Amino acid sequence: MEATAELDALMAELREALPAAEAATEEVGRIKNAIRSALGDHSGAHGDGWRLSFKRGKDRRQTAWKALAGSYRKALEDVDDKYPGFIADLIGVQPGTPIGDTLDEVERMHTTTSDGTRPLLPTWTQERDQGWT
Repeated sequence: MEATAELDALMAELREALPAAEAATEEVGRIKNAIRSALGDHSGAHGDGWRLSFKRGKDRRQTAWKALAGSYRKALEDVDDKYPGFIADLIGVQPGTPIGDTLDEVERMHTTTSDGTRPLLPTWTQERDQGWT
């Protein structure tokens, strides 16, 4: 769409505000790092009108699902090599279907597509002309 006066004004405001927001984000990060350093091994602190917690969260286990599925796929292919048609019969696909096609179908049954994101990515002509986008 062609720019409107409102969009031109908003883009000018954004261009003015971004450096301050970036500087503030950097300053907040610097301050937080200094607080972490000051706390050392302590799990928190408190003062007049404030309280700070710096505790380690609970460890969590994470499964590498893609690697796990790949391992199972390899195992099923090995079973199919030894007992041709067994996996296809077990899953209920057409007899004689190649194991690769059978496993691809199982994968499709458990695969969904989610909507892509729509990020707002502003650029300004002067920056683009200088090779910055």
